[in-house]
Amino acid sequence: YQKKGLAIKKALLGENDPSIAVSHTHIGSIFYYQRNIDSAAYHLNRALEINIIALGESHPNTAKCYGNASLMFSLKKDYEKALEYNTKSLNILKKIFGDNNPQTAQQYANVGSTYLNMGKYEEAMEYINKAITIKKGILGEEHPDIAVYYNNIGEIYYRMWR
Repeated sequence: YQKKGLAIKKALLGENDPSIAVSHTHIGSIFYYQRNIDSAAYHLNRALEINIIALGESHPNTAKCYGNASLMFSLKKDYEKALEYNTKSLNILKKIFGDNNPQTAQQYANVGSTYLNMGKYEEAMEYINKAITIKKGILGEEHPDIAVYYNNIGEIYYRMWR
């Protein structure tokens, strides 16, 4: 049904409308959860391309697409490329919203998780702690996101000392 919707949108709006990017993101996410990496990568990269064309590099949707595309690289264990895309996403969000924003905080955590996957624990700790600081300032100590980030810190310590 997602593909049918995409075909209708393309016929009505053309190839590079932002709503086409949303459809590609949805389809890519389905393939991602099915672990069909090649199909997911195609759709998530197409969403990124459309957003860059339609909205530009400095748009929150483009930042989100960079973050989504980084997931494909992580699944392929291409952590350098995942880090590149996560960092692009972070830089866009910092430019738009500054540091004191929940989306920016989440992207700090995503960069930290990528460093964790790379075995770069000090960098992972730095970025996840930054996410904690930002989210605590916005949402308070008891927010569920803070618990997730604390679990990430625990994972860093576990991997450092095993």
